[in-house]
Amino acid sequence: MTVGENLRIAVFCASRPGTNPKFTAAAESLANALYSKNWSLVYGGGNRGLMGSVAGTLFEKGGKVHGIIPRALIRREVEGEMDIGSVTIVESMHERKEMMAANSDAFVALPGGFGTLDELVEIITWSQIGIHAKPIVLFNADGFFDNFLKMVEDFYESGFVDEETRGILSVATTANGVIEAIEEYVPPEGRLTLSWDEKLDLKS
Repeated sequence: MTVGENLRIAVFCASRPGTNPKFTAAAESLANALYSKNWSLVYGGGNRGLMGSVAGTLFEKGGKVHGIIPRALIRREVEGEMDIGSVTIVESMHERKEMMAANSDAFVALPGGFGTLDELVEIITWSQIGIHAKPIVLFNADGFFDNFLKMVEDFYESGFVDEETRGILSVATTANGVIEAIEEYVPPEGRLTLSWDEKLDLKS
């Protein structure tokens, strides 16, 4: 990526704080790092848990925050008023993920549960099949993603993931490491580019 560019960073993370205070600290440190670069945040739109920590910290410092939340999840992921930056309300999880992807230049995953894993794996898959060629960084705070990274290696060793796909995901253990991974990212060459608008002749 171009150093100094005003990037939009999508962050996938939990609407709960988790049991380890280091996860909240990681979310806040990421917000501070984004602010230092004048980068903006695109996230799931909630103000609870790690979502609230990363978005609230950046917004309070004067950074730009754009939340995207499905209407049905407002009661679950928002406490009180939706008062962190600008918020777009969509009608489905699919629409949320598609809009986050379209409005971001890079993706970062903080600790979370099934929803975070769903977002992370889908955006990796979209890179694998050539829908995008943007950096994806795993913020492995306090070793949270160690087991997931072991599974990625199992995929590779078992022949289900090739070397190029294995390298889609960057890993950082600090917020500064996340920034460096994004800035040092070089898009792959020659990967399949896929458009859902393409019409295939299934009769041939």
